[in-house]
Amino acid sequence: MNNPETSSDSSAPGQPFEAIPAASTVKDLNRRRLLLKGAASTGATVAALQPIGALATFPSGSTVLTCPSSVAGAKETNCTVSGVQSAAHSFASNITKIPAGGKAISYWSATTNGVLNKPWNCSTSTKVSALFPYCNSTYSNKTLLDMLKNYSGTTEAGYICAYLNGTNFYSDPPTNIKCFPYSAAQVQAYWNDTKKRASALALFQRISTQTT
Repeated sequence: MNNPETSSDSSAPGQPFEAIPAASTVKDLNRRRLLLKGAASTGATVAALQPIGALATFPSGSTVLTCPSSVAGAKETNCTVSGVQSAAHSFASNITKIPAGGKAISYWSATTNGVLNKPWNCSTSTKVSALFPYCNSTYSNKTLLDMLKNYSGTTEAGYICAYLNGTNFYSDPPTNIKCFPYSAAQVQAYWNDTKKRASALALFQRISTQTT
């Protein structure tokens, strides 16, 4: 988890490859049998036919952060930005699973008489562009606190929230208290990766719901 993923898989998480169509002729049936026989001859080929989720492995005794499924009744998943999210129930029995979490924008922006209710590990007067280059020019010179208080629905505010979670609640290995999946530097790396910026934000927002 020390580095953001740099690749993704176009296959749907936890879904098997397309099944071979039913044979309609003797010729087709024989061809199908030969294909399956060849697949069984090598472990690598057999592995290639398995569902993506079944291939996920973690070192014995690992602690893994999980996300609740967005589909009612479905299993929780390994909490990563990558499109390949292995079903948590496929992990070994000696893997410790901790629900990923982060504080919401309202948590970080709350103040009393101008003083933050919760401490940050960076200055509230830091300009947005200092952390997130090439942000929307409308917000580049605004402070982090101003963004969270007055522009909470923007992509920039979502990333500021994730950045603060990364500075305060990221740990490797994770704990029940420090259970945000990415460090502040990794959050910035996702911002700089324009192809993954939106999917990363979706994950950050999904888990950054704690208000206390």
